[in-house]
Amino acid sequence: MNIFFEWIEINVMVYVCDGTDKEKLDWFQTINVAGEKMTNQELLNAVYSGTWTTEAKKYFSKTHCVAYNLVSDYLNGSPIRQDYIHTVLAWISDAEGIALEDYMAKHQHDTSANDLWMYFQNVINWVKTVFPKYRKYMKGLPWGIYYNRHKVCIITPMNLKQKLQSLKWMTMLRITKASMRIC
Repeated sequence: MNIFFEWIEINVMVYVCDGTDKEKLDWFQTINVAGEKMTNQELLNAVYSGTWTTEAKKYFSKTHCVAYNLVSDYLNGSPIRQDYIHTVLAWISDAEGIALEDYMAKHQHDTSANDLWMYFQNVINWVKTVFPKYRKYMKGLPWGIYYNRHKVCIITPMNLKQKLQSLKWMTMLRITKASMRIC
């Protein structure tokens, strides 16, 4: 079987974008008007492309990636549309007190994303230790933010249960006092 290739002359316009990362991001948003709309994280991945982004995407951005297999019950969104990586980047940038874009710029030329992966594993291990029984309402909660704020606290499932019980009683007392004022 012979396969023949026909060469077609096509004019292609190529744009070279120089400027700051913000200017490049604005440019990507401008040209991304046809076809499927890119998510903010997809745009950020384009601006901060490099070895680090490629490595991070191996963990968080493929169908049935490692993160999906580990925590699909805890995260909202789709790894393919970069929702997982965006969530984890928001968490870790919060931990460092910087903007997500600044975190990506800081690590863009790193050769590995191991720090991001280790942080994510620490968050998930903390969640599964503190909340050993999974409940449906746990999906999509900002676990990394909770971890950043409470990782130094000694929280065991038992003392958490006791704190929740006391909060329940305090809430019931407030309702009772409020209803007494109404009467």
